[in-house]
Amino acid sequence: MLSPPSFHSLLSEPDDVIPVLSDTTPPDSTDISSQSITLQSSINHIRSRRCPNGTKRIMLPTVLNANLRGAFCQKLDELQVTFNQCNIDIAFLTETWLHPGTTSDLTHIPNYTIHRKDRADGRSGGGVVIYVRSNLSVVPMSVFNNSDCETYWILLRNACMPRRISHLLLGVVYHQPGVSHSPLYEHIIQVLDVTSRQHPCLGIIIAGDFNQFPDSWLSSYPLSQIVKVKTRGESVLDKVFTNIKHWYNLPSLHPALGNSDHETILVTPLESPPTLGGFYKTVRYRAGGQNRRAMLYQAIKNLNWTPLLNLTSCEDMVNCFYNTVLPLLDHFMPWVERDQYTTEKPWVSNHFRQLIQELIRR
Repeated sequence: MLSPPSFHSLLSEPDDVIPVLSDTTPPDSTDISSQSITLQSSINHIRSRRCPNGTKRIMLPTVLNANLRGAFCQKLDELQVTFNQCNIDIAFLTETWLHPGTTSDLTHIPNYTIHRKDRADGRSGGGVVIYVRSNLSVVPMSVFNNSDCETYWILLRNACMPRRISHLLLGVVYHQPGVSHSPLYEHIIQVLDVTSRQHPCLGIIIAGDFNQFPDSWLSSYPLSQIVKVKTRGESVLDKVFTNIKHWYNLPSLHPALGNSDHETILVTPLESPPTLGGFYKTVRYRAGGQNRRAMLYQAIKNLNWTPLLNLTSCEDMVNCFYNTVLPLLDHFMPWVERDQYTTEKPWVSNHFRQLIQELIRR
Protein backbone atom coordinates (compact mmCIF):
# COMPACT_ATOMS: atom_id res chain seq x y z
CA MET A 1 0.00 0.00 0.00
CA LEU A 2 1.04 3.57 -0.56
CA SER A 3 1.73 5.75 2.45
CA PRO A 4 -0.58 8.77 2.70
CA PRO A 5 0.32 11.59 5.07
CA SER A 6 -0.61 10.79 8.63
CA PHE A 7 -3.24 12.98 10.28
CA HIS A 8 -2.86 15.48 7.52
CA SER A 9 -1.34 18.91 8.03
CA LEU A 10 -3.17 20.87 5.37
CA LEU A 11 -1.70 24.30 4.80
CA SER A 12 -4.31 26.99 4.32
CA GLU A 13 -4.85 30.70 4.19
CA PRO A 14 -5.23 32.27 7.63
CA ASP A 15 -9.00 32.74 7.33
CA ASP A 16 -9.71 29.13 6.42
CA VAL A 17 -9.22 27.66 9.88
CA ILE A 18 -9.53 28.56 13.50
CA PRO A 19 -8.15 26.74 16.54
CA VAL A 20 -10.68 24.86 18.60
CA LEU A 21 -11.64 26.96 21.57
CA SER A 22 -13.90 26.09 24.46
CA ASP A 23 -17.63 25.71 23.81
CA THR A 24 -18.76 29.13 24.94
CA THR A 25 -21.55 31.34 23.72
CA PRO A 26 -20.26 34.48 21.98
CA PRO A 27 -20.14 37.39 24.43
CA ASP A 28 -22.93 39.94 24.46
CA SER A 29 -22.02 42.88 22.26
CA THR A 30 -23.10 45.24 25.02
CA ASP A 31 -20.42 43.92 27.39
CA ILE A 32 -17.31 45.36 25.75
CA SER A 33 -14.90 44.57 28.57
CA SER A 34 -15.74 40.87 28.79
CA GLN A 35 -15.77 40.64 25.00
CA SER A 36 -12.31 42.19 24.78
CA ILE A 37 -10.94 39.77 27.35
CA THR A 38 -12.43 36.79 25.48
CA LEU A 39 -11.12 38.06 22.16
CA GLN A 40 -7.64 38.72 23.59
CA SER A 41 -7.42 35.16 24.90
CA SER A 42 -8.60 33.88 21.52
CA ILE A 43 -5.98 35.92 19.66
CA ASN A 44 -3.26 34.65 21.99
CA HIS A 45 -4.45 31.09 21.36
CA ILE A 46 -4.39 31.66 17.60
CA ARG A 47 -0.83 33.01 17.76
CA SER A 48 0.32 30.10 19.87
CA ARG A 49 -1.03 27.60 17.32
CA ARG A 50 0.70 29.05 14.25
CA CYS A 51 3.28 27.05 12.33
CA PRO A 52 6.82 28.45 12.06
CA ASN A 53 6.06 29.94 8.64
CA GLY A 54 2.99 31.75 9.96
CA THR A 55 0.36 29.48 8.41
CA LYS A 56 -2.00 27.28 10.35
CA ARG A 57 -2.82 23.62 9.93
CA ILE A 58 -6.03 21.75 9.31
CA MET A 59 -5.90 18.25 10.69
CA LEU A 60 -8.27 15.47 9.59
CA PRO A 61 -7.65 11.75 10.10
CA THR A 62 -6.66 9.10 7.60
CA VAL A 63 -9.28 6.36 7.88
CA LEU A 64 -9.21 2.58 7.27
CA ASN A 65 -12.35 0.45 6.95
CA ALA A 66 -12.03 -3.35 6.91
CA ASN A 67 -14.11 -6.46 7.58
CA LEU A 68 -11.78 -9.05 9.15
CA ARG A 69 -14.08 -12.11 9.01
CA GLY A 70 -12.63 -13.32 12.29
CA ALA A 71 -9.16 -14.58 13.22
CA PHE A 72 -8.46 -11.20 14.79
CA CYS A 73 -5.50 -12.22 16.92
CA GLN A 74 -3.83 -14.05 14.02
CA LYS A 75 -4.11 -10.87 11.92
CA LEU A 76 -2.72 -8.55 14.57
CA ASP A 77 0.78 -8.39 13.04
CA GLU A 78 -0.70 -7.66 9.60
CA LEU A 79 -2.87 -4.94 11.09
CA GLN A 80 0.14 -3.32 12.75
CA VAL A 81 2.12 -3.33 9.49
CA THR A 82 -0.84 -1.89 7.58
CA PHE A 83 -1.36 0.86 10.17
CA ASN A 84 2.31 1.86 10.02
CA GLN A 85 2.68 1.70 6.24
CA CYS A 86 -0.51 3.66 5.56
CA ASN A 87 -0.13 6.03 8.53
CA ILE A 88 -3.62 5.20 9.74
CA ASP A 89 -5.15 7.49 12.35
CA ILE A 90 -8.55 5.81 12.72
CA ALA A 91 -9.28 2.16 11.83
CA PHE A 92 -12.85 0.82 11.70
CA LEU A 93 -12.90 -3.00 11.93
CA THR A 94 -15.97 -5.24 11.73
CA GLU A 95 -16.63 -8.94 12.28
CA THR A 96 -13.78 -9.14 14.76
CA TRP A 97 -15.32 -12.26 16.35
CA LEU A 98 -13.84 -11.21 19.69
CA HIS A 99 -15.54 -12.19 22.94
CA PRO A 100 -15.30 -10.98 26.54
CA GLY A 101 -12.70 -13.66 27.24
CA THR A 102 -10.24 -12.12 24.77
CA THR A 103 -7.79 -10.17 26.93
CA SER A 104 -6.46 -6.74 25.99
CA ASP A 105 -2.87 -7.94 25.52
CA LEU A 106 -4.06 -10.06 22.56
CA THR A 107 -5.43 -6.97 20.78
CA HIS A 108 -2.75 -4.42 21.63
CA ILE A 109 -1.04 -2.53 18.80
CA PRO A 110 1.74 -0.10 19.82
CA ASN A 111 0.87 3.61 19.50
CA TYR A 112 -2.84 2.84 19.15
CA THR A 113 -5.75 2.71 21.58
CA ILE A 114 -8.45 0.13 21.02
CA HIS A 115 -12.18 0.68 21.53
CA ARG A 116 -14.14 -2.54 21.12
CA LYS A 117 -17.63 -3.92 21.43
CA ASP A 118 -17.94 -7.71 21.51
CA ARG A 119 -21.01 -9.88 21.34
CA ALA A 120 -21.78 -10.67 24.95
CA ASP A 121 -24.98 -12.72 24.38
CA GLY A 122 -23.26 -15.98 23.43
CA ARG A 123 -23.71 -15.62 19.68
CA SER A 124 -20.62 -16.26 17.58
CA GLY A 125 -19.25 -13.79 15.03
CA GLY A 126 -19.91 -10.07 14.84
CA GLY A 127 -18.12 -7.54 16.96
CA VAL A 128 -16.68 -4.12 16.11
CA VAL A 129 -13.45 -2.29 16.93
CA ILE A 130 -12.06 1.22 16.48
CA TYR A 131 -8.31 1.73 16.71
CA VAL A 132 -7.26 5.34 17.40
CA ARG A 133 -3.75 6.72 17.19
CA SER A 134 -2.62 7.30 20.78
CA ASN A 135 -1.85 11.00 20.36
CA LEU A 136 -5.45 11.78 19.37
CA SER A 137 -7.92 12.85 22.02
CA VAL A 138 -11.22 11.00 21.72
CA VAL A 139 -14.13 10.46 24.08
CA PRO A 140 -16.21 7.24 23.93
CA MET A 141 -19.93 8.02 23.78
CA SER A 142 -21.01 5.56 26.46
CA VAL A 143 -24.68 6.53 26.35
CA PHE A 144 -24.91 5.19 22.78
CA ASN A 145 -22.40 2.34 23.02
CA ASN A 146 -24.69 0.32 25.30
CA SER A 147 -27.36 -0.15 22.62
CA ASP A 148 -28.32 -3.53 21.16
CA CYS A 149 -26.97 -2.49 17.74
CA GLU A 150 -23.43 -3.53 16.83
CA THR A 151 -22.00 -0.04 16.75
CA TYR A 152 -19.38 1.95 18.62
CA TRP A 153 -19.15 5.76 18.74
CA ILE A 154 -16.38 8.15 19.71
CA LEU A 155 -16.06 11.93 19.53
CA LEU A 156 -12.80 13.45 18.28
CA ARG A 157 -11.77 17.02 18.97
CA ASN A 158 -8.40 17.97 17.58
CA ALA A 159 -6.28 20.96 18.54
CA CYS A 160 -6.87 22.65 15.18
CA MET A 161 -9.98 22.05 13.12
CA PRO A 162 -11.54 23.60 10.02
CA ARG A 163 -13.75 26.58 10.79
CA ARG A 164 -16.89 24.65 9.85
CA ILE A 165 -15.96 21.50 11.83
CA SER A 166 -15.63 21.74 15.61
CA HIS A 167 -15.82 17.99 16.36
CA LEU A 168 -15.71 14.71 14.47
CA LEU A 169 -18.26 12.03 15.30
CA LEU A 170 -16.76 8.65 14.40
CA GLY A 171 -18.81 5.48 14.37
CA VAL A 172 -18.25 1.88 13.31
CA VAL A 173 -21.23 -0.25 12.26
CA TYR A 174 -21.78 -3.94 11.60
CA HIS A 175 -25.24 -4.69 10.21
CA GLN A 176 -25.91 -8.41 10.22
CA PRO A 177 -27.51 -9.83 7.04
CA GLY A 178 -31.17 -10.73 7.21
CA VAL A 179 -32.16 -8.50 10.14
CA SER A 180 -34.51 -5.52 10.08
CA HIS A 181 -32.99 -2.21 9.02
CA SER A 182 -35.25 -0.07 11.24
CA PRO A 183 -33.54 -0.55 14.65
CA LEU A 184 -30.14 0.38 13.21
CA TYR A 185 -31.60 3.36 11.34
CA GLU A 186 -33.37 4.67 14.45
CA HIS A 187 -30.20 4.19 16.52
CA ILE A 188 -27.99 6.07 14.04
CA ILE A 189 -30.46 8.94 13.68
CA GLN A 190 -30.71 9.25 17.48
CA VAL A 191 -26.92 9.46 17.77
CA LEU A 192 -26.71 12.05 14.99
CA ASP A 193 -29.58 14.17 16.34
CA VAL A 194 -28.34 14.26 19.94
CA THR A 195 -24.70 14.89 19.05
CA SER A 196 -25.38 17.52 16.38
CA ARG A 197 -27.57 19.46 18.81
CA GLN A 198 -24.69 19.52 21.29
CA HIS A 199 -22.14 20.37 18.58
CA PRO A 200 -23.80 22.20 15.64
CA CYS A 201 -20.57 22.29 13.56
CA LEU A 202 -20.24 18.51 13.63
CA GLY A 203 -18.26 16.46 11.12
CA ILE A 204 -19.50 12.89 10.73
CA ILE A 205 -17.74 9.73 9.53
CA ILE A 206 -19.60 6.40 9.87
CA ALA A 207 -17.91 3.30 8.44
CA GLY A 208 -18.33 -0.44 8.56
CA ASP A 209 -20.09 -3.39 6.94
CA PHE A 210 -23.67 -2.31 6.22
CA ASN A 211 -24.63 -5.32 4.05
CA GLN A 212 -28.08 -4.57 2.52
CA PHE A 213 -28.78 -1.43 4.55
CA PRO A 214 -30.30 1.17 2.13
CA ASP A 215 -28.00 4.12 1.45
CA SER A 216 -30.99 6.40 0.86
CA TRP A 217 -32.06 6.14 4.49
CA LEU A 218 -28.99 8.09 5.60
CA SER A 219 -28.55 10.27 2.52
CA SER A 220 -31.58 12.28 3.63
CA TYR A 221 -29.80 13.32 6.86
CA PRO A 222 -27.81 14.39 4.71
CA LEU A 223 -24.87 11.99 4.58
CA SER A 224 -23.03 10.84 1.44
CA GLN A 225 -21.94 7.26 0.87
CA ILE A 226 -18.52 7.74 -0.76
CA VAL A 227 -17.45 4.15 -1.48
CA LYS A 228 -18.43 3.37 -5.09
CA VAL A 229 -16.22 0.33 -5.77
CA LYS A 230 -17.19 -3.29 -5.08
CA THR A 231 -15.80 -4.51 -1.77
CA ARG A 232 -17.00 -8.13 -1.75
CA GLY A 233 -17.72 -9.99 -4.97
CA GLU A 234 -20.16 -7.88 -7.00
CA SER A 235 -21.49 -5.91 -4.02
CA VAL A 236 -20.61 -2.75 -2.12
CA LEU A 237 -20.97 -3.86 1.49
CA ASP A 238 -18.20 -1.94 3.27
CA LYS A 239 -19.24 1.70 3.19
CA VAL A 240 -18.32 5.12 4.51
CA PHE A 241 -21.01 7.73 5.20
CA THR A 242 -19.91 11.31 5.83
CA ASN A 243 -21.00 14.93 5.65
CA ILE A 244 -17.44 16.18 4.93
CA LYS A 245 -16.63 14.33 1.71
CA HIS A 246 -15.27 17.57 0.17
CA TRP A 247 -12.37 17.38 2.65
CA TYR A 248 -11.33 13.89 1.48
CA ASN A 249 -9.99 12.13 -1.59
CA LEU A 250 -12.07 9.39 -3.20
CA PRO A 251 -11.69 6.11 -1.28
CA SER A 252 -9.08 3.68 -2.59
CA LEU A 253 -9.40 -0.10 -2.62
CA HIS A 254 -6.66 -2.26 -1.08
CA PRO A 255 -6.18 -6.02 -0.62
CA ALA A 256 -8.13 -7.89 2.02
CA LEU A 257 -6.55 -8.53 5.40
CA GLY A 258 -5.59 -12.17 5.87
CA ASN A 259 -8.15 -14.63 4.51
CA SER A 260 -11.05 -12.15 4.61
CA ASP A 261 -13.20 -11.94 1.47
CA HIS A 262 -13.79 -8.20 1.94
CA GLU A 263 -11.49 -5.64 0.33
CA THR A 264 -10.02 -2.92 2.55
CA ILE A 265 -11.06 0.73 2.13
CA LEU A 266 -8.60 3.60 2.68
CA VAL A 267 -9.78 7.22 2.85
CA THR A 268 -7.21 10.03 3.01
CA PRO A 269 -7.70 13.80 3.46
CA LEU A 270 -7.02 16.24 0.65
CA GLU A 271 -3.60 17.86 0.27
CA SER A 272 -5.21 21.31 0.36
CA PRO A 273 -8.52 22.36 1.89
CA PRO A 274 -11.52 23.12 -0.33
CA THR A 275 -12.45 26.73 -0.95
CA LEU A 276 -15.19 28.13 1.19
CA GLY A 277 -17.28 29.05 -1.83
CA GLY A 278 -19.10 31.83 -0.02
CA PHE A 279 -20.15 35.27 -1.19
CA TYR A 280 -21.27 38.58 0.25
CA LYS A 281 -24.97 39.27 0.58
CA THR A 282 -26.96 42.13 2.08
CA VAL A 283 -28.64 41.25 5.35
CA ARG A 284 -31.57 43.38 6.56
CA TYR A 285 -32.48 43.39 10.23
CA ARG A 286 -33.85 45.67 12.93
CA ALA A 287 -31.41 47.61 15.08
CA GLY A 288 -31.28 46.12 18.54
CA GLY A 289 -29.64 46.88 21.83
CA GLN A 290 -30.82 47.02 25.40
CA ASN A 291 -31.63 50.75 25.33
CA ARG A 292 -33.74 50.52 22.18
CA ARG A 293 -35.71 47.58 23.55
CA ALA A 294 -36.28 49.40 26.86
CA MET A 295 -37.61 52.52 25.11
CA LEU A 296 -39.91 50.43 22.91
CA TYR A 297 -41.20 48.62 25.98
CA GLN A 298 -42.02 51.91 27.75
CA ALA A 299 -43.75 53.31 24.67
CA ILE A 300 -45.97 50.23 24.30
CA LYS A 301 -46.62 50.13 28.05
CA ASN A 302 -47.86 53.74 28.05
CA LEU A 303 -50.24 53.27 25.12
CA ASN A 304 -53.99 53.47 25.67
CA TRP A 305 -55.34 50.21 24.25
CA THR A 306 -59.00 51.02 24.96
CA PRO A 307 -59.84 51.89 21.32
CA LEU A 308 -58.52 48.49 20.20
CA LEU A 309 -60.46 46.60 22.89
CA ASN A 310 -63.69 48.39 21.93
CA LEU A 311 -63.54 47.09 18.37
CA THR A 312 -65.89 44.21 17.52
CA SER A 313 -64.28 42.82 14.38
CA CYS A 314 -61.23 40.59 14.74
CA GLU A 315 -59.82 41.93 11.47
CA ASP A 316 -60.21 45.51 12.68
CA MET A 317 -58.45 44.66 15.94
CA VAL A 318 -55.50 43.09 14.08
CA ASN A 319 -55.19 46.09 11.76
CA CYS A 320 -55.38 48.50 14.71
CA PHE A 321 -52.68 46.57 16.56
CA TYR A 322 -50.25 46.55 13.63
CA ASN A 323 -50.97 50.19 12.74
CA THR A 324 -50.08 51.09 16.33
CA VAL A 325 -47.04 48.89 16.95
CA LEU A 326 -45.23 49.00 13.59
CA PRO A 327 -44.62 52.78 13.64
CA LEU A 328 -43.13 52.39 17.12
CA LEU A 329 -40.88 49.58 15.89
CA ASP A 330 -39.74 51.70 12.96
CA HIS A 331 -38.95 54.58 15.30
CA PHE A 332 -37.13 52.79 18.10
CA MET A 333 -35.75 49.80 16.19
CA PRO A 334 -35.39 50.90 12.54
CA TRP A 335 -34.36 48.60 9.71
CA VAL A 336 -30.62 48.54 8.97
CA GLU A 337 -28.56 46.73 6.34
CA ARG A 338 -25.07 45.28 6.29
CA ASP A 339 -22.99 43.03 4.03
CA GLN A 340 -22.35 39.55 5.44
CA TYR A 341 -20.28 36.71 4.01
CA THR A 342 -22.48 33.64 3.68
CA THR A 343 -20.06 31.32 5.54
CA GLU A 344 -19.67 33.60 8.56
CA LYS A 345 -21.40 32.91 11.82
CA PRO A 346 -24.48 35.10 12.33
CA TRP A 347 -22.97 36.78 15.41
CA VAL A 348 -19.91 38.07 13.49
CA SER A 349 -20.68 41.78 13.19
CA ASN A 350 -18.66 44.75 11.94
CA HIS A 351 -18.05 45.73 15.58
CA PHE A 352 -16.77 42.23 16.31
CA ARG A 353 -14.36 42.41 13.35
CA GLN A 354 -13.14 45.80 14.47
CA LEU A 355 -12.35 44.49 17.95
CA ILE A 356 -10.36 41.60 16.47
CA GLN A 357 -8.34 43.95 14.25
CA GLU A 358 -7.58 46.24 17.20
CA LEU A 359 -6.37 43.33 19.32
CA ILE A 360 -4.20 41.95 16.50
CA ARG A 361 -2.52 45.34 16.05
CA ARG A 362 -1.55 45.54 19.73
